[in-house]
Amino acid sequence: MTVFHRSLTRSEVTGLQDTTGNAPWILHPQGEPIEGLVAAATSLPAPAVLLIDGSWTEASQMLHVVQRWGRPVRLSLGARSRYWLRNQRGDGNLSTAEAVIGVYGSLGLAEAADGLSLHLELQVYAGLRSRGRKVEAEDYLAQSPIRTRLAPFLDRLHQRRPNLATLPSGRGDSEEPPGSATRGASCRCG
Repeated sequence: MTVFHRSLTRSEVTGLQDTTGNAPWILHPQGEPIEGLVAAATSLPAPAVLLIDGSWTEASQMLHVVQRWGRPVRLSLGARSRYWLRNQRGDGNLSTAEAVIGVYGSLGLAEAADGLSLHLELQVYAGLRSRGRKVEAEDYLAQSPIRTRLAPFLDRLHQRRPNLATLPSGRGDSEEPPGSATRGASCRCG
C-alpha cells in the first residue's frame, strides 16, 4: 500500500493504475463493498487505495471531485467504533485509522492491521489518561488487547513519577522549585 502525505493530482492517482493493473480504489462509505472486490482480485497485485480524510461533509465533497479517478469502495464494518475519539460514534462511523486498519485487513495484510490497531489502542488509552479521565481509561483498558500484549510497557507507564516542580533545583543554592524565582532576584549564570 502506498501512502502519500499530501494532496494528489488526478494524473498521479490515475498513474497508480499503471503499477497495479487495477483502477485505484477510493475509500468512502458510499462505495461498493471492498470484500467482494478483494475476492475477485486475488490474482492481481494489491490495488492502490486512495483514502479520503476529512469531516463527513468534506469527505463527500472530495468524493464528488475524485470519484471518476478510480473505483469508490467501502468497508463493510457495520460495528460501532470502540475508539473514543469522536462525538459521532454511530454504527459505521469510523475514524481514519480504523478505516486504514479495515483496508489492511481486507487486503490480507494482517500484520500491518494488527500493528496499527495496537498503536491506536494505546493512543486512545493514553489520551483518556492524559485528560484525567482515569475511570473511562480503566474501563477502556479492561477491553483492550494492549492490556496483555503491552503489559510491561503499561507497567512503566503507570509508575508514579516525582513532581519535578517540587524538587530542589539540584544546584544547592535554593530550596525553591525551578521557575519560581522571586521578583527582582538576580540570575547566577555560568
